[in-house]
Amino acid sequence: MAKGAKKKARRRAAAMDFEGAPQLAAKPAAMDTDNAVVAPKPKPPASTMSKDKLHVQKRGQKLKIQQKRKKALLQKALAHAEKTETRVQKLTKKVHTKTVLKTLY
Repeated sequence: MAKGAKKKARRRAAAMDFEGAPQLAAKPAAMDTDNAVVAPKPKPPASTMSKDKLHVQKRGQKLKIQQKRKKALLQKALAHAEKTETRVQKLTKKVHTKTVLKTLY
């Protein structure tokens, strides 16, 4: 609603109040009495609860998958480090033998 329409509606409501027109009840009839019976909240259906459990289960699976990926990456890095270590050892042996040969001849 536009601002002008809201103002007009308020003025009409105020005019009706002064003229003695019947007003709309602000509260329902059950709420007017002090000893109104309040119905307990219904429990959520089992289907929504199972969805929550499934969500938690999926989260656990995601964590397991992440851990597996991390483990695989660590193993890959370790294998790479071992390869480079053996390469370095081979190179140092070659260099050492070359220096020994140079000193001998």
